[in-house]
Amino acid sequence: MKLYYGTTTDPDVLFRLQHQISDPFFYIESEAGRRVFLNGLEIEAFTSQHTGDVVAIPTSALAGEAVSEQALEVIGTYGDGSAVEVTERFPLSLADELRSSGVVLEVTNGLAHERLRKTTAEVEAVAANMQVTAGAFARVEEMLSCAVVNDTVLFLDDTELTSEYIKRQLTHYFVDHDMDCPHNMIVSCGVDAAAPHHEGVGVLRAHETIIVDLFPRSLTNFYYADMTRTYVKGQPSETAASMHAAVAASQQAALASLKPGVPYADVYQVSADVIAEHGFDVGDTGYVHSLGHGLGIDLHEAPRLDPNSEGVLQIGEVVTVEPGLYYPEHGGVRIEDTVVITENGYQNLTNYQSDWIIT
Repeated sequence: MKLYYGTTTDPDVLFRLQHQISDPFFYIESEAGRRVFLNGLEIEAFTSQHTGDVVAIPTSALAGEAVSEQALEVIGTYGDGSAVEVTERFPLSLADELRSSGVVLEVTNGLAHERLRKTTAEVEAVAANMQVTAGAFARVEEMLSCAVVNDTVLFLDDTELTSEYIKRQLTHYFVDHDMDCPHNMIVSCGVDAAAPHHEGVGVLRAHETIIVDLFPRSLTNFYYADMTRTYVKGQPSETAASMHAAVAASQQAALASLKPGVPYADVYQVSADVIAEHGFDVGDTGYVHSLGHGLGIDLHEAPRLDPNSEGVLQIGEVVTVEPGLYYPEHGGVRIEDTVVITENGYQNLTNYQSDWIIT
């Protein structure tokens, strides 16, 4: 049997319940069925909106007062006598108390295998989110296009154009489209863009690379989108132009290699080989990260497209394809699309151009 205790920040539970719950609760899966234990503030909303086969039970139906006492009651009354499976997100203190009471806990990877291959409905959810995200990039390009250059600094409406300003505008855009950004977003320029996860701060400058990486989540279907483009307002340096050409070629080669049965590690290697053929580094500098990751109800989930990954591509996997190059003296370049693996190869869910020089 599977036991969870926490909130729907646990992607496995959100995947199963398709309903956000902010207060900690128990959820159990066993041969006796699926049950969730909710307080009075949550149970009415859940029962009125949930259409699945999960039975909601008021927490008040449990006799125990302490969380550990309630956990033992949930296991004893609603379990099936098998070992109790929990994930690494299960609270350590509660695990210690249950083990001290004789409960056998097995730590597993939860529903990772079940979440690996997406259903048609899940793919459609990601595709819809990607369409909204493409609209956000159109907004970014509009702002950069309208910006004017004053001594290399970008100005919009006579005010310095900053990373923070663009992120605020995009936050409003996503709210208007029933999406949020729980992991923030990246709008980084120059040396900041040379750090792959730098969110970006301060003024944006002409003739330097600007990485925009947006990974919003839908508030209605709970799935993520993920997309990255790199821009230069003005004229890129010769090195930056070469970096962009290498990254674009790397991504196209990696995309062309996608099909069921291809090892994850091989797809990464295709991208890395192209980067090296263009004369750039792979490893500790230059191309320093994996090619991509799974995307779904969590921002980063299985599989990973990196040199150490085991396993092969399967139909229904949704993955990002995002090679990049990073040098502090030249900035950073990353291009990211999100795709789904199909019977004959892949379907690109991004469907957005990669023009990068903004005049």
